[in-house]
Amino acid sequence: MDHSYYNTKPHQNGKHLKLNDRTTIQELHSKGYSNRAIARELNCSPSTVGYELKRGTVSVYTGNVKRYKAVEGQSTYELHRSECGRKSLFLRRHKFIDYVKEAELSTKDNCKGIIALSQNALQIQKNMLKYFSQDIADVMMKKTHVLLPPQRLLISKEELTNKFQDISEKIEMFFIGNDFFRKGGAQLIDALESLRSDQIRSDQIRSEFHLTLISSLGYGDYASHATQDDYLHYKYKIEKSDWITWYQNVPNDQVIAMLKNMQVGFLPTLADTFGFSVLEMQAAGVPVVTTNVRAMPEINNTQCGWLCELLLNPVSREAILDENLQSCKDLLEKQLKTVLAEILTHPDEISSKAINSYERIEKYHDPIKYGQILEEIYYS
Repeated sequence: MDHSYYNTKPHQNGKHLKLNDRTTIQELHSKGYSNRAIARELNCSPSTVGYELKRGTVSVYTGNVKRYKAVEGQSTYELHRSECGRKSLFLRRHKFIDYVKEAELSTKDNCKGIIALSQNALQIQKNMLKYFSQDIADVMMKKTHVLLPPQRLLISKEELTNKFQDISEKIEMFFIGNDFFRKGGAQLIDALESLRSDQIRSDQIRSEFHLTLISSLGYGDYASHATQDDYLHYKYKIEKSDWITWYQNVPNDQVIAMLKNMQVGFLPTLADTFGFSVLEMQAAGVPVVTTNVRAMPEINNTQCGWLCELLLNPVSREAILDENLQSCKDLLEKQLKTVLAEILTHPDEISSKAINSYERIEKYHDPIKYGQILEEIYYS
């Protein structure tokens, strides 16, 4: 096979399709392969391919065209799978649930309100409350308010305009996060390194780039499962790269000062609940490249930044990592390369995203408005 996403290990009949199988189906189907020909490549039955194409076909281009999408097929499969079989980890922790039921803290009059940081957090709470009594669920939902965290603006509009005057010469990029591997740092380094060596750089890409990296390169987290070998490998890569300036730790006031001179930020995370660093970058007029996990699409979108779309659990919006960790990492790196090529080919588009980032902070995260809403909740 000449495509990096094709299977290297044959699919076995009777086994569930995985993300890499579905990616192969997407590639071959787009090239006109028949169901039987695709089935031969995967070592499965043609009917399996047919069912999968039906399950994962979506409308694109305002509904005028239908195409099979591997991510859509996998999401549908995961949704069906979540509705049967073993119960969730949350349900198995019955002692914790019993404790919360007995306490009923949220139903007391001295609990004025419950703040959900995002619509995603609210949805997770709704799903959790299915296992409580209806009375408790009703009281908790009535008291719950979605309130995005406050964030002050970090630069003036004049500073925002000035920072993009020489954008076509060199783009200043920024990544911060001690959990380097969980936050997608490894895939970012690999994607940037690949772009530097690709032939496309001499033909289409107009801008050079420099990355400021602030991280202790933490590993061993629950999402990436990175090891000490991974740490040593990327530490060596980073130290030998003249286009990276690496700091293991920087005081917050210095981080804010650095942000004022940055032009593109990154949080291509495999697992995060919210992503507060995104708000700080946007408040400094730095548009951000993120993934679509959890609450990320609520604070970042293609108008004010760039999104890399991972395969998600349809309920929690967490990336599906257990059986597809390497496929997920490969998909993230591939999407990062696409986004980075776009940024470096069209650097003039960064400034408009920066303005939109700055304005969304001003509109949705104003500390004064946040305080007023909290006061209303308390006295209502």
